[in-house]
Parts: sequence; structure tokens; C-alpha cells
Amino acid sequence: MAFKTAAPLGLSRRDVADFFRNLDTWFRLNPEWELRTLSAGRDIAEASEFGLEVCYDRSGLEAKYRGKVEEWREGEGFTLLLDGEPPRRIRLTLAGEGGAVTSLVYEELGEAPLEPRQQTELVLWLKSTADYLKIASRRGWHWRALRYLIEKLWLRLNPTGRRVVFLVLVFELAGLALLIGLLMVQRWL
Repeated sequence: MAFKTAAPLGLSRRDVADFFRNLDTWFRLNPEWELRTLSAGRDIAEASEFGLEVCYDRSGLEAKYRGKVEEWREGEGFTLLLDGEPPRRIRLTLAGEGGAVTSLVYEELGEAPLEPRQQTELVLWLKSTADYLKIASRRGWHWRALRYLIEKLWLRLNPTGRRVVFLVLVFELAGLALLIGLLMVQRWL
């Protein structure tokens, strides 16, 4: 085993399993690559095959994978084989008792250990998946609006674009806070 990590989650098993039936959103949440194309059926199950074309963000390496669902355990998890360069084998387990999923467990299976940068990207991928699932499970109108923005705007950006947008938002909010602070100081002087 090359790498294993987990992210806490407290959602129903059915909702989480339904999310992973269509891999498009899950692959787009990965901060390591930009998803170019995914050719798959609408619903995946054991022995399903799909095509996946990605561009790794930091290296610029374009990779074409022939993917296969090696194992699909309904409501329990799955194992994917991504045949390409670099080859990858991924196992995702939905841990928990009964009808609840208490955590997502991600394993990158392989011989060679992963670099620390790759491990960080995988931890972020799993965390963003857990956060997305929590947002998607909420039923309020503002949660639905946030989910819409994530799906239609945020996930369409490449990883570099997401980092740039995030930094611009942080600096704009800091500038607004500084302006408000200056106005408050000027009012009391």
C-alpha cells in the first residue's frame, strides 16, 4: 500500500453511495489535475470501463487513462484501476455502521511510496469530497445556491484558476476590512 488517509463524514450511506455512481464530480474535485474528458456510462458498477483524460496541474503532464471499476461493493466502496502513465489504483471505502457513513477512507494502492506533495493533494481531494458531500446533503435554499455555484463555476476552473480566484477573494475581503477599519478610525478622530 502506497498511501492511506481518511476524512470524517456523518451522512447517510445511500446519499454517499449515490454520489460515487457518477464519477464526474468526484474527479473534478481533485486538486491535482484538471479533468479534460470523462467518457463513461451514466451509472458505474463493477466491471464498468471508462476513459479519463486529465492534465496534472503542477507538472503540466497530460495523461489518458483507461479506467475500470475492479470492485464495486454497493454502499461499502469501490476499487478503480486507472491504466495509463502514471498508472494508479484507488480504493475508496465508506466506513461506518448501519445506514451511516462516519468516514471516507482513501487508499492509493501501489508499490512505490508517494511523494509528500502527492500525499497532500490526495488529502485535499478527500477533504474537498467530504465537504462537497456535506454541502450537497443540506436542503436549505442557500445550500442549494452554493452547490450550484460550486458545480457550475468552481469545478469548471482548473486547479491553478481556483487558487488564483481564492487569493483574489481573500485580498478583496482584506481590503474591504481595511477600508471599514479606516472609516471607523476616521469617524472617531
